[in-house]
Amino acid sequence: MAYKVISGREVCGKKQGEILTLKELENAGANIDALIASGHIQASQASQPTIKPALSEGAKN
Repeated sequence: MAYKVISGREVCGKKQGEILTLKELENAGANIDALIASGHIQASQASQPTIKPALSEGAKN
């Protein structure tokens, strides 16, 4: 999971528009829910997994 800094304040050394990883936030001991609720970070669009349908081959006789 990744998060984008959206406020004018630095978060874990990252400035507005930069991306933070979940690991960086956890290593810093950051309260992720509080940072999101207060408008400092948001979930990054790039962090959303792409779901691809599974290809089924069916029975072959």
